[in-house]
Formats: sequence, C-alpha cells, structure tokens
Amino acid sequence: TERPTRPPVGEGPWAVLGVEPGAPREVITRAFRLRALETHPDRGGDPEAYIAVRAAYERLRHRRG
Repeated sequence: TERPTRPPVGEGPWAVLGVEPGAPREVITRAFRLRALETHPDRGGDPEAYIAVRAAYERLRHRRG
C-alpha cells in the first residue's frame, strides 16, 4: 500500500485537513478523522504528519462560528 502524503507544511490548518476555508465543523471533523487514519503512526503513517493533522484540527475546532 502507498504511504499517505504529508500534509502541506506552512499552508495553514485548512490545507492540512484538505478543506475549504470556512468549512462547517462537520466537514472539518470528517476531514480530520480521515486524515488521522491516513497519518496515524499505529497504521503505518508518518508521526510528523499526524501531529500536524492534530494541530490543524485543534486550531479549527476552537475557532468561532
């Protein structure tokens, strides 16, 4: 199987999760879950990518709106 690509570095949390800026929380959560499965070290993913995905989700999860 192919190893998932790393999320874009320095592109902001939207790009890391692969969602459009201003996406609803449900879309953000769904994107996080998919990216977390792809990048999780226990599933053969890259630990640095997983950390970036978690950080992006935390940033967007706590935004207003």
